[in-house]
Amino acid sequence: MYIIIAIILFGALIAVHEFGHFITAKLCGVKVLEFAIGMGPLLWSKQGEETLYSLRLLPIGGYCAMEGEDSDSDDPRSFSAQHPLKKEILGQAVFTGYWGEDGFLLGGTYLATVGSTLDIYTKYASCTITITAIEEKS
Repeated sequence: MYIIIAIILFGALIAVHEFGHFITAKLCGVKVLEFAIGMGPLLWSKQGEETLYSLRLLPIGGYCAMEGEDSDSDDPRSFSAQHPLKKEILGQAVFTGYWGEDGFLLGGTYLATVGSTLDIYTKYASCTITITAIEEKS
């Protein structure tokens, strides 16, 4: 029973982590080819307008495959065509879950460590991410 619970929790953490890359790519106008939870053989998939959403057999990871991430692409919405600062945001904007005094909270690893600097990055990289404040409880 504990193994099943651990797999479910690990899968949820992976999903939230990969969603950070996915939503940031979408907000920055980068084409996402596939959003996958799990690795290995395909169990389920659904084709969206431009993104394939998939669930895979092995709950040991996941990925958000962006156009032009692994090779050059002529598509202006590809990862390779983006400004270097926007590429940094896409690579680092990772949402993770953690336990706080008030229960389960969602925070951004990148957002928490860089904080207000993200606002500077987004101005130069033309992303539409707005963060007003990040506070840590002591």
